[in-house]
Amino acid sequence: MTEVDGAKSYTLGFGMELGLQLTGNWVLTPAINYAAMGSVDLGSAGPMASGSITSAYQFDIGTWKLNLGNMVGYYKALEFSYDDYSFDPDIANTVTRNGLMLSIPTESIMKDTAFELFVTDTRYFGSDLYIDQYNEIGFSFGYTKKAIFSDMKIGATYSHAEDSKGFVVNFGYEF
Repeated sequence: MTEVDGAKSYTLGFGMELGLQLTGNWVLTPAINYAAMGSVDLGSAGPMASGSITSAYQFDIGTWKLNLGNMVGYYKALEFSYDDYSFDPDIANTVTRNGLMLSIPTESIMKDTAFELFVTDTRYFGSDLYIDQYNEIGFSFGYTKKAIFSDMKIGATYSHAEDSKGFVVNFGYEF
């Protein structure tokens, strides 16, 4: 659920990705996704499909880890039909997302945990959008893959674009 100026919109999606370990420090991850979104407040609804490939490379710096991530994906809003109504928004974009994340072990605070700092740059190419580029900076704290909870984290992200900014608190669990 997202709320902007009192207008709520909802998204439900399903996806699949497969991480391919190319070397000890390099993983390629192709992904496909399908989502449906809608908003009574905005009078809108529609499905979206996407495919992407992500490259993640990890540099070891003593006990710290520096991760370089790059993603390219294609996202398309699909035609929506309901009764006699049909709408095709004709929106399709290629998206690039590039970032760095520094992971600092926090064993002295709690076993098998780490503090992470990250920055990302996201750019959209294709259909005209309100925002065609934005940057994020954030942090997270949580368990590492060595822990029994296997990558459970909590964090926050600040996003900034030319005409927009936002803040997100997040929780994640990888399994």
